Amino acid sequence: MKKAYHFILISLSYVSGGTAIIYGLLGYFLVKVRPDGTIYDFLNRELTEAPVWAKVFVINDNLWSGFGWIMLDRVIFLGLFGVAIGLFKLSSRFEENNKIMDVKIHERFKK
Repeated sequence: MKKAYHFILISLSYVSGGTAIIYGLLGYFLVKVRPDGTIYDFLNRELTEAPVWAKVFVINDNLWSGFGWIMLDRVIFLGLFGVAIGLFKLSSRFEENNKIMDVKIHERFKK
């Protein structure tokens, strides 16, 4: 049963990390231009010219979707990676040959 838990948690970890990478690609690196000249990212958010303060403090790009979207994107992206890391660490508890769980306590330290 431990092996099944380990496999499920590792799989969910990979899915979460992969989703974060795909979300980042769609939101930041892929841009489409409509025939009327408006620019959109692949999450269908209209991109406008970023204000000077945003170029200095928030993003390093000329186009942005707005402060709220940028912050939401960062929370989702980092949150998905956090979930992936947490699941990966949790899966090590169910690993068959886990050296951390098989530590023997010396008799002197037992109470």
